Amino acid sequence: EPVPLVDRYRLLGRRYSRKWMVYTLVRRLMERNPVVPELRAWGHAGDARSSVAAPAVGAFHRDVASVRVPEHPSVSVVLPTFGRYRYLAEVLDDLRAQTIRPTQIIIADGNAPEDRQPQVYERYSDLPIEVIWHEEPGTCSGRNACLQRSIGDFVWFVDDDSRFDSRNLESHLRVLAAYGADVSVGPAYTRSRPELYGNQREVICTFMDCGTTLCRRSILEAIGGFDMQYNRWLLGEDGELGVRIHRAGGL
Repeated sequence: EPVPLVDRYRLLGRRYSRKWMVYTLVRRLMERNPVVPELRAWGHAGDARSSVAAPAVGAFHRDVASVRVPEHPSVSVVLPTFGRYRYLAEVLDDLRAQTIRPTQIIIADGNAPEDRQPQVYERYSDLPIEVIWHEEPGTCSGRNACLQRSIGDFVWFVDDDSRFDSRNLESHLRVLAAYGADVSVGPAYTRSRPELYGNQREVICTFMDCGTTLCRRSILEAIGGFDMQYNRWLLGEDGELGVRIHRAGGL
């Protein structure tokens, strides 16, 4: 049943403020809605001041620093790589430096057999690295292969061109705990690497990006892995995964 126009204005006044009633009236008149019904509804809504206190939620109300993280979190790293051993070593350095160490690091190495450098991994024997010599091209196929081997309660997606500080994983876990969230994104950096991305220097938290993203395993099991339709183009696959997480009710 359609909501009466007057009740729409009342809702604005009670849930937000009278200034939003005024703003909406002006916008609707500018959009050439009938003048008389709009003015009548706006006037009958009256001085509908907010009767609902704004709930104490949002970024400024969550003390992430004081949240307790799991004592022994089970975290699987998913890391596809191709032709970037130099940068991959820097990513492994960042993983080694984490205040909370991941329990599993799965690397889908897509380099051709003649180009493989297994000695790179030998330098990180202290890390729980599992290498998949992955022959199918594409980032989606590599990540999906890693997901099939992952066993952690959390899955940490990182890229082979990312840099992140030593508290990155810990911060992700704190965010998930503070907000009861399923996904935490960013930040990751590509600074000092102009040959990779001339316009990109960092990945922030405004969209799903696998530069550094921590997901609860349960949400990934609910929606499945990466859409192989994106495998060929190497662009947009992580954003599409984020859309499916959102549509599945993930936070």
